Amino acid sequence: MKKNSILISIIFCLMTGSIFAQTSAEQLVKQTVDKLKKHKNTAISFDYLMEGENAKNEDRHSGKGYMQNEAYKLEIDGQQIISDGKTLWTYQEAHREVMVSNADDDNNTMLSPLHFITHYDKDYKLRYIETKEKGMKCVEMTNPKAMFSKVVLTIDEKKQELKNMRVNDTNGNTLTINIKETTFDHNWPDTFFSFDAKSHPDVEVIDMR
Repeated sequence: MKKNSILISIIFCLMTGSIFAQTSAEQLVKQTVDKLKKHKNTAISFDYLMEGENAKNEDRHSGKGYMQNEAYKLEIDGQQIISDGKTLWTYQEAHREVMVSNADDDNNTMLSPLHFITHYDKDYKLRYIETKEKGMKCVEMTNPKAMFSKVVLTIDEKKQELKNMRVNDTNGNTLTINIKETTFDHNWPDTFFSFDAKSHPDVEVIDMR
């Protein structure tokens, strides 16, 4: 679960634009973030690679993420994590069980897009680093005191779109996310960001509230 918590945090940084430049020298990052914020909702599909301190410990997966205001959903690794902003459902498909908790519990706050918008550490040093990818710019963000000590963003300069994100945390883990597709302004039903237990009668509900 810790692995997925880190991934969720990073995914929603991407989707909410909660990682942002602090100086006018990094206008490209700010413009990319502002473009994301103009939309009412966001959906992304992605591949990711999690690597630990041991180079042989690799974890490759694909997933999808959705966000609208304080509501969000992540589908990854046979698991759905869904929140309507008040309730959090963690659905383990293989185990046929769903854990229900309050979205504002301390352990769940780090999963919330709103948390990153309002609390994300802003004390990063930013600089451009070299990239050989045509039309792309790489921005390195460092803060040794933050949960994510180094973040490298690869941005399509012309489209102002984030294409890749590489994150190092203070535990020696590296998470690389390649964004395959980003779409905006979907007409999702109200039930999209909730789990309907009545429609899953064979799923055990574990209420942790």
